[in-house]
Amino acid sequence: MGHEVVDQPNNNGSTLKPVDDLDDIHTINIDKRTLPAGDYHEAGFERRQIIDLRVERYITEFRAQILENADGQRFVAQFPAGVTRPAQYGASVKANAVYMSMFQLIPYDRVQTHFAENFDLPISTGTLVNMNHDAYETSINVGGKRIWLHNAFSAQWTQFHPHPKRGQAAMDDIGVLTGFLGTLVHDHWKAYYPYARTRCATPITCAS
Repeated sequence: MGHEVVDQPNNNGSTLKPVDDLDDIHTINIDKRTLPAGDYHEAGFERRQIIDLRVERYITEFRAQILENADGQRFVAQFPAGVTRPAQYGASVKANAVYMSMFQLIPYDRVQTHFAENFDLPISTGTLVNMNHDAYETSINVGGKRIWLHNAFSAQWTQFHPHPKRGQAAMDDIGVLTGFLGTLVHDHWKAYYPYARTRCATPITCAS
């Protein structure tokens, strides 16, 4: 059965156009046995493109060279930053998991099914929680050093403050929560617990 294309009224759609940054080219040659007798010369190509996705698991192994001297001392080459375990998930896996669970609001069990069925990657609920937690941390790079960007906001005001520390010591130095007398709304991180004494009718939301 064929498919009929119907123009919808008031629909400002766009036509899919060919692109120049190609990943693969398949050249289709004419079977000259099907041509009438005669002489032929090359006259170019007619182009058609299929724009698709390649969904696949991609594994990179790092092999750190080991050298041993005459005294039996062993020296191992340094792995790249962040490569700390015999096997771990890469940045693209983490980004995809966080996007699905936090932005698209897909339940953890369905995110796990997605990775298991499409990539043969078994990801536990705890791992997904840790990925979301890592993405939530608001660290920034200043002069090549990682510091923390603390923020607090209410309906009227938003406050940002960079600090080399992440916990209560930093929030005490910043001074917003130490003098705040309102209702503090947070994500149950333990560093907020000392501020539970604050009471008022004006809510404030904090994150670090």
